[in-house]
Amino acid sequence: MKLRRFTISFLALGLLLLALPTGAQEQLPACIASIRTFADCPDEGCGGGGDGPLNRMKNRTTQPADPEERTLGFIRGLRQPTQWTTGQD
Repeated sequence: MKLRRFTISFLALGLLLLALPTGAQEQLPACIASIRTFADCPDEGCGGGGDGPLNRMKNRTTQPADPEERTLGFIRGLRQPTQWTTGQD
């Protein structure tokens, strides 16, 4: 049973890789080939189709100089953008 599940998972992964756009297939191996440790991963992410500026902000490691405490209610009350495009600040 485990072998069958593994085979199905392996085939699904293969089909997913085949479904990637050609540009993403070309970018992915070059980026992955240069990564040996977690520290080698670029802050903007690896591969195509991501939002580099957003990933850089999410991958910050420095502490904010003057953090402000916010409640969950405050976060829920934030106005959501009506349109979002990749690469925006």
